[in-house]
Amino acid sequence: MSWTSVDQDLCTQCNICIDKIQRLSNIEVWNDVTHASTVWFRASVETARKDGPPPLSRAILMGPEFPIKAGNVLRSLEEDRLRVVQAILTLGF
Repeated sequence: MSWTSVDQDLCTQCNICIDKIQRLSNIEVWNDVTHASTVWFRASVETARKDGPPPLSRAILMGPEFPIKAGNVLRSLEEDRLRVVQAILTLGF
């Protein structure tokens, strides 16, 4: 599935959810781990391309389109269109 096939309503819903999370919580910890995640994901994709996916992996859930989807995620990470964060939030109400 390519980015252009994503329903724009889904993007709007995600932005609404992010806004609600920010309004209802206090950010205690926010670590951007995009670089380390990109390195790990690139190695995982390259290993899967060379040896095939491991018996238990995301490929089972994503089905036959896994290589395409994994490639899209990797490209988005490398092009800085996707961020990976570790966060601890506490409810603020």
